[in-house]
Amino acid sequence: WLDLLAVQVNRVPGTTLRKQLSDMRRGNDNVPDVLSTIWDRLADREKTLLRLMAEAVRPETEQTIEKFSTPQLGYNKFNRAFKSLKALNLIVVKQTANAPDLFDLHPLVRQFVRTSFSPTQRAGFIKVVLNHYQTIIGSFSALLGIHMPFAMLGRWSQKVELEVSAGLYDQAFETLSDAEDALIGGGHSQEYVRVTRLLFEA
Repeated sequence: WLDLLAVQVNRVPGTTLRKQLSDMRRGNDNVPDVLSTIWDRLADREKTLLRLMAEAVRPETEQTIEKFSTPQLGYNKFNRAFKSLKALNLIVVKQTANAPDLFDLHPLVRQFVRTSFSPTQRAGFIKVVLNHYQTIIGSFSALLGIHMPFAMLGRWSQKVELEVSAGLYDQAFETLSDAEDALIGGGHSQEYVRVTRLLFEA
C-alpha cells in the first residue's frame, strides 16, 4: 500500500510521502485523494474483500478471512482478490511465531473504506463478519469462564464491537452480559470497561 501511495504522491508537486501520511492521519481536507484513486482501479471482488476485512475487529488468518468472505465471493474470486490485494500491499501481513500468519488492513486503508460508506451500506458487511464470529463463539461457548485464554475470550468483546457498529444494541448488551463474569473474573476488567464504554457511547 505504501508503494502505491508513494507512486501517487510523486505525481503531486510539492508533497512527500511523510507529509501525505501525516496529513491523512490528521484528516486534512486538502490532501490529494490518493486512496480514492487506488480504490477506483480495483475490481469489484477486491473492493468486496476490502469492505469485509475493514469490518473485522482483529487481524485474522487467511483461513478465517476465507470463511467469512466466500459466501459473498466464492472461493475462486476470494483467492484471486486476496492474492491481488497482497500484491498491491493493501493487506498487511503480521507474522506470528509457531502459528499461521495474520492479515489485516493498514489503519488508513481501514478508515478510508469505513468512512466511504454510510452505516446502512456497511450493515450487511458487518453482519457477514458478525455471523462468522458467532459461529466461532458457538464452537467453544461451553468453555466460557475465568480460565478461558484471552485469545478465545476476546471473541466476545469483538462480537460486542461488531454489534455496536451494526446498531444491534440489545444483542451487544446480551453478549456483554454473557462474558461479564469471565472478563472481570479473568483479570480483563480494562477490556470489559473498553467495550462497555463503546456500547454506552453508541
